Amino acid sequence: MGGQNETVMPAKTVETTPGATKTVGKVRYHINGAEVHFHDDDSGIKISVPVADWFAGWQDLESGKVQEWTHADLPNRACLCVNLLVTEGKLDVALSINMLVPSNDFTALADFTTAGASKQHP
Repeated sequence: MGGQNETVMPAKTVETTPGATKTVGKVRYHINGAEVHFHDDDSGIKISVPVADWFAGWQDLESGKVQEWTHADLPNRACLCVNLLVTEGKLDVALSINMLVPSNDFTALADFTTAGASKQHP
């Protein structure tokens, strides 16, 4: 269905707060040109991450620099969250994909920035 090296990560139940859990869906991922695509086929949501951004994010996760890495894909209005999990000494990872809805503040700042840039470079 996808590009190179397609893999499917099964759904997982993860702890969100002590005593509370949620199930994150099955995620399909593959390389397509200069991007890594992540798909939640059940929800019909796709994320595109530039390969260099994904590689840098994964290095931060793998080195222990961060426990969670997030990428907002504004054109697809979706967000990818990658969380490291340690359960009974086993290191694992959970991927979740969610729809992204820009707030009024984000939209106002984006409009301001775009309008300012067009005035500087007609």
